[in-house]
Amino acid sequence: MGRFEKGHAKVGGRKKGVPNKSTVAVMEAVRRALEAAHEDGAEGYLLQLACDDPKTFMGAVNKLIPTAVETKVEIEQTVTVRRYGSGRKKRGSKKKESSKDS
Repeated sequence: MGRFEKGHAKVGGRKKGVPNKSTVAVMEAVRRALEAAHEDGAEGYLLQLACDDPKTFMGAVNKLIPTAVETKVEIEQTVTVRRYGSGRKKRGSKKKESSKDS
């Protein structure tokens, strides 16, 4: 079997879900900076930021919270559809003009 043929097992590389080393290093540096930025640590810094500059705080929160959350929802519901007419005039059904005899 050739290297890139269909059904060939994956060889090498990171396992699914394992973060990149660079990403881990940057996240750790940001965490240390947040801890050092305020006497109450990262939580104190973020709380102060929320009070002093809510727009910037919400922008940061928006970037940090995942945008797609996978959720399974099951709904049991019965829907009844009633049709009371098509809302259109039938073809060939013209109104007859009434003639007044005066």
